[in-house]
Formats: sequence, structure tokens, C-alpha cells
Amino acid sequence: MGQLVTLEQKELRAEEIAKELSNNSKWKSHSRPINIDALKELKLKIEDFSSDLTLRNLIRDYCDLLSDYIISNNLPIFVQTRKFV
Repeated sequence: MGQLVTLEQKELRAEEIAKELSNNSKWKSHSRPINIDALKELKLKIEDFSSDLTLRNLIRDYCDLLSDYIISNNLPIFVQTRKFV
């Protein structure tokens, strides 16, 4: 098992990741996806679901549904969180 992590440690790590991801000169990815291998540089735990057809289709369906929701409600931004229902 891993070590217990405090809320402060989680927030500091999130800030570190956000700062790195916002560096457009490093990622050259404004409005473009960043590939998994590049994200691993940030020491993120990433699960590649591309070979799992069932999971890939479920995620694609959710993404399409969310995109339709954003477009139909003319939302400039949408942020998904664990607490959003």
C-alpha cells in the first residue's frame, strides 16, 4: 500500500501538475491532446484503455453525450468533478 497523503500535499501536487501542463512552450499543445508517454513525464498514474474495447466505447459514448450537452446549452466551459451529479 502507498503512504497516507494529506490534503495539503494533494493540493501542492495538483498545483505542480497544473503549472507543468500550462507550459505551452514545453508541450506545444494548445487545444491539442497530450499523448500518454508525454504525460508520464509528470509521474502521473495513467491507465491506457485503448485496447479495452468495452471501456473505450463507454468512454467515447460519455464524451459524445457530454459534448452534445455542452453544445446544446451553449456552455463556454464545463468542468467534470467527482461531486458533479
